[in-house]
Amino acid sequence: MRRPLHPLRLSCSILFALVLAGCVGPEGPTGEIGPDGVRGPAGMDGQNGEDGTDGSDGQDGTDGQDGQDLTIPDFVGSDVCGACHEEQYNKQIRSGHAFAMLATGGAAPAPSAQFQGDYPSAPPVGLAWSDVSYVIGGWGWKVQFVDTDGYLFTSGAVGPFVAAQYNIEDGSWVDWQAGTAPGTLATDCATCHATAWSIDGNQGGLPGLVGTWTEQGVRCEECHGAGGTHVEFPLQVRMRIERDAEACGGCHSQGPEARIPASDGFGHNAQQWNEMANSKHRALDCVDCHDPHSSALYSDQDWNPGQGIISECASCHFREAANMDSVAMDGFACTECHMPPVTRSALGAGVVGDVATHLFAINTDPDAPQFFTEGGQEFMSPFLTLDYACRRCHSATGFAFEKTDGELQATADGFHSQ
Repeated sequence: MRRPLHPLRLSCSILFALVLAGCVGPEGPTGEIGPDGVRGPAGMDGQNGEDGTDGSDGQDGTDGQDGQDLTIPDFVGSDVCGACHEEQYNKQIRSGHAFAMLATGGAAPAPSAQFQGDYPSAPPVGLAWSDVSYVIGGWGWKVQFVDTDGYLFTSGAVGPFVAAQYNIEDGSWVDWQAGTAPGTLATDCATCHATAWSIDGNQGGLPGLVGTWTEQGVRCEECHGAGGTHVEFPLQVRMRIERDAEACGGCHSQGPEARIPASDGFGHNAQQWNEMANSKHRALDCVDCHDPHSSALYSDQDWNPGQGIISECASCHFREAANMDSVAMDGFACTECHMPPVTRSALGAGVVGDVATHLFAINTDPDAPQFFTEGGQEFMSPFLTLDYACRRCHSATGFAFEKTDGELQATADGFHSQ
């Protein structure tokens, strides 16, 4: 049980409390604000307010500009190109490319003042020029003929004639595609003998002509593309210029580049790309040596005095040109031995064809084969043998002294070693 305070002690306590109250000092400075307290629970949602007034209508947007149409350039023809590019035009019109395929108009093809090729005075026996719609070739080697339905004339078992190919060099007529009936062999030559060939349709509505084209022969726009936009904006639009050998190889090739096709002891025609690709000159482009606008077969005093050659062999092979272990060979061109006619276009006999090869290197081993068979197909080796590089001259039928294999090899080994 708690004992009650004595009255005197209670009075003293009260008095002491009053004294302390009277002794309190002035208020101190305000302390720093403490950290925020813990967020309390969310309150109840208030009532929705009244709907606001509608906003004003926005202005209509402006119409966008119409897009520009994609315009495909038109082909304008080589005569239009020649109006500005006179030098290139005058060279090209004197080349075989320009006359690779020529319409007869029902009459004998008449060479122009620039044309240096040749045609027969009459078509194959039994035919008139009115029976011939086109001639193919006619520049240095051979001519073939297209009938009025667009099919190639052949030396068929059925028909009024036998020989269907004219050889320009000796004026001979020979069989071509013997056994193929006339009027059955479609003309697909325009893929490489005309300008801007397209697979669609048949030129002139002739069923035997495969595809259509813009200009006969291989003219400016075959290699440079359609010139319509360039003609309209010559300073703003440049024409296509391709220097790569592949551009020429599109037509100057026969099958995959890893092999060089051959038959009957000669390389096939128009396969310079295959030969170059297998030679030591693979890194070169055709235009490193050739002017692409000029003829490599015929020369012209005014426009093509050098047969289209812009770089001689000695430009690079100057040591070999200066050192030859044979006085008898002085004055002979490098191409006599290093680019012999191992290819046949129209004529060929023995080891002499009618088209220069682009193989160059000579294998002096007498047993080296110029040709070999693989998978039942004949191919050329990627070099020249003594038979084709030397024996076409040094033989009983050649103009030089006949030599044995050993004699040829002894001369050829180290021929440029001085």
